[in-house]
Amino acid sequence: MAVDAQMGAPLGRVTEAAATAMATASVRLLTEAELSADGPSASLISKTQAALRRDIIRHHLTPGRRLKIQELTGRYGVGLSPIREALSLMCASGLVIREDRRGFRVAPVSLADYHDARLVLARLWYYAMTLSIANGDQAWEQRLVLALYRTLKFDWARAEREPELYREWDEAWRALQLEFVGGSGSPTLMAVIDTLLDRVERYRWLVPEVKTDSARDDRNHRAIVDAMVARDPDKLRLALSGYMGAGAVQRVAIEAKLQSR
Repeated sequence: MAVDAQMGAPLGRVTEAAATAMATASVRLLTEAELSADGPSASLISKTQAALRRDIIRHHLTPGRRLKIQELTGRYGVGLSPIREALSLMCASGLVIREDRRGFRVAPVSLADYHDARLVLARLWYYAMTLSIANGDQAWEQRLVLALYRTLKFDWARAEREPELYREWDEAWRALQLEFVGGSGSPTLMAVIDTLLDRVERYRWLVPEVKTDSARDDRNHRAIVDAMVARDPDKLRLALSGYMGAGAVQRVAIEAKLQSR
């Protein structure tokens, strides 16, 4: 079964202005306490990597842009070492590329790359979900239901007034996607899917003007979780069919945007 990787837009009803506010709120000075005599701590590198990831996915750091380390130290309030470490780690994600003798650059976008990332994610995502149904334990079920609850209880009306809250939606949506495959029992498969989610999500941020129906997304998420908790592959197949169609308008808009570049 070919499952579309347009898995419910994380943008929801996020506006471009709200996205900018989210990015601004996410950039803060990282404390010197996270530095050790042996260099930057793993925590500092992880936080720097997360900030870079958000800015690349949301196109605050645009495709093809050179990533000047000195400039990024000022942007994120950290030293040279954590920036270098974070960029090196992100090369494996497909969001950053290293050029010989020229440093780092934001990976370009293209229609071919979009189709490739979406196709591979679709295949692996569905396969991992069936593994979760087969292998997931009760603790995974509880995490899955809790992740769903966080998305269902997100306060969209309040977020319209306080755009920084959209960051909570971003985190809740991402946690749910990862819990769909969290019972698979394969850390390698989960890591690959995590990386592919980043790549596909960046393409969705190419068209922030295309809004999604949050109520419909909630229904689709609930149907998927119900099927997984019931350990019913046939029910899951039906739930995914509804989920597949939800991203069609956005997918067409992304392809049109890429074809016009």
